[in-house]
Amino acid sequence: MLKKTLYFIFPIILTYLFTILQGHWAMWDYRTAMSSSCLDCDLFSDLVMFSFFPSITLSLVYLFFIWVQPRNGIRIAVSFWILFLWWLLINTDIFVDRVAAWSTFTNVWQIGLGLTMFPGISLGLLYCILYRFIYAKSHNL
Repeated sequence: MLKKTLYFIFPIILTYLFTILQGHWAMWDYRTAMSSSCLDCDLFSDLVMFSFFPSITLSLVYLFFIWVQPRNGIRIAVSFWILFLWWLLINTDIFVDRVAAWSTFTNVWQIGLGLTMFPGISLGLLYCILYRFIYAKSHNL
């Protein structure tokens, strides 16, 4: 039972850490920009707070997967897209808060997608590989 619990908790911790890593990678150019909503907040504190959302979402999805038991391809694709969409939302929100709030931008979603594309796909694929490995270990595949 403890082993199954660890195999459930590890992807959630991995999600949390990968979200912080992806955010730092994608938003590195704006790490010193002042936040419009919190003048004393740095990028790391924003990412720590935002990282709870994809972790909670994926933990609920993984609980749903225990009940439904989809094939591995579906499991990995759903995990990747949920992560990528959360990362797009987080990066766009941080961009709006740190850059667009001080200026006029009309295409913040395009900029957010551009900031998220390479780090999101790279870390998303790495996450899926690690998740597949963890899932295979926990189910003796």
